[in-house]
Amino acid sequence: MIRDYENRTEFLEWKDFGLRLIYTKKSLGNVMEMSFSELREKLNLPLEKVIITGKQTHSDHIAMIQEKDIVYFEDNDGFITDREDVILYTKYADCMPVFLLDSKQKKIAVVHSGWKGSFQRIACKALTKMSKYYGTKVEDIEVVFGVGISQEHYEVGEEFFKQFQDSFSPIFITKSFQKKGEKYFYDNQEFIAQTLLECGVKEEKIFRNHLCSFEGDYHSYRRDREGAGRNGAFIYFEK
Repeated sequence: MIRDYENRTEFLEWKDFGLRLIYTKKSLGNVMEMSFSELREKLNLPLEKVIITGKQTHSDHIAMIQEKDIVYFEDNDGFITDREDVILYTKYADCMPVFLLDSKQKKIAVVHSGWKGSFQRIACKALTKMSKYYGTKVEDIEVVFGVGISQEHYEVGEEFFKQFQDSFSPIFITKSFQKKGEKYFYDNQEFIAQTLLECGVKEEKIFRNHLCSFEGDYHSYRRDREGAGRNGAFIYFEK
């Protein structure tokens, strides 16, 4: 279930687990230019919780948020935690936020997955890390996709297509690419979903959506190029 507000979109799939998932809109502003106090005020984020964020580099680096002395991570594209006193915060302009939940143990993760992160299977690596540190079982994993660019607006070149074709099975390619004439179009959301299915996540526990950063009131690099700002994705325990 999705609820739309003037300055954000919220995903309510995990409301019963006490979780709040937010993706900001262009009308909120460019989150890269906003202070934490502004974000707290405009998004009604709790003052008592610590915001954890970092510099995203399209890597497959994922930080475990356990200690209380580090709040900013360089060269990092994902976070995992079970702490209820933090807000995990990542930034986007067409790339896909992927939220993961261990529904039995109440462990959460968010990864920033552009095509480079998807190619490196960053969402699956988050799952592997949750299993290693928390004993998470794949059958207990639920996934919610935030807002990214849709396949219709994600034209790629033949070299891009062949890179994926050479590295992944035909089913991945069939599900994630469409050819129209001489043009290729890539579905990042579906590709990530396929990697998670291959890792053992159950189909019925993956929440896809039809939102598009290019079409909607969101910052989009493909649409606005160097003029694009950034949207923010947030996940935290409300209760």
